[in-house]
Amino acid sequence: MAFLRFILTSLLYHYYYCLIMIKTSLTVIALLVLMGAGLTVSTIPIISATPTNATSTNATSTNASQQVIDQPHFKADLRGIQQFSPHTNASGEAYFRVLDDENIGYFVDVRNISGVSSAIITYWDGSFPDREIIPLRLAPLEGVASGEVSSGTGEGTFGVSNFSERGPVERSIGDFVKNALDGNIYLKITTVQSPLGEIAGKLVPQVE
Repeated sequence: MAFLRFILTSLLYHYYYCLIMIKTSLTVIALLVLMGAGLTVSTIPIISATPTNATSTNATSTNASQQVIDQPHFKADLRGIQQFSPHTNASGEAYFRVLDDENIGYFVDVRNISGVSSAIITYWDGSFPDREIIPLRLAPLEGVASGEVSSGTGEGTFGVSNFSERGPVERSIGDFVKNALDGNIYLKITTVQSPLGEIAGKLVPQVE
């Protein structure tokens, strides 16, 4: 009887393991299909064909930026960084969508924050320090008056051609997506009072 119970338990374990692996594989395949050859400028509106550090603007109701928000490929929930700002009241969300084989659109919305100094796409695998991939320009948020708690948004695009040649991620959408699926890509917001990072969030795939 004990042997039979062991066999049944083993079968159930492998059954659930297979289900989890199938779901994970489908998510990866779906993302790779989205960012593959079929993902063209003609099928997905482009926010801007400009690389990172192009001027960002306040959120608008354009179809392109709305699609980044409504149909993101990745989302990051921004919360206080335990090591540097565990008690911050700041929070936010960020949305990312692959636009073509070289550019990714983003939309960032933060609340209860002051003195924003930078927004950085970074690689972090649990070791210290994290490694910068590319900075984002959030003009409406940069330099929010110190001591004045505020909210704001920023949006734009960044291109893989601007990734550091010696950075942790290859200069390709495929490698960026792979590292994001591995759970190693974060958005970090730094402030005057927390220069090492006040809030951050992991890019999590949003494929249904």
